[in-house]
Amino acid sequence: MSAAAGATRGLTTAAALSAKDLHKKFGDVVALDGVSVEAEAGSCLALVGESGSGKTTLLRCFNRLVTPDRGEIRLGDTDVSSADPVRLRRHIGYVRTNLEYRPLIEVLDALPKEMERVQRACSAASDAIRGRYFPSGSATNWVGEAL
Repeated sequence: MSAAAGATRGLTTAAALSAKDLHKKFGDVVALDGVSVEAEAGSCLALVGESGSGKTTLLRCFNRLVTPDRGEIRLGDTDVSSADPVRLRRHIGYVRTNLEYRPLIEVLDALPKEMERVQRACSAASDAIRGRYFPSGSATNWVGEAL
């Protein structure tokens, strides 16, 4: 048996990942209150919500970093509560957003508009220079003769 086959034994990776009626409290704070969700094999799922709405808690429940107070999580036919956490985590991945990247994303989103503004300013400056130093289209003639 290969190392890869041994690592996946006991886990069904081709089936869906699902959570049914998950509940989790941290003291008096309710993080998950009857959450159910399913992701089909090969799909991509985005969890979107306000800060503190339970997104990270749900993801941590999927890979057993947090144990729900109630409910069931399955990877295919396997109840994750009975799966080896290390092997489980090798088959479930997630990407967290990082608010530190937000300013960079805002800058990158603004670049096309800013580049357009700079291009218009350069074009206007070029037209002004051309008009002052090469009246009546003589710049075109001069560039053409130089080539």
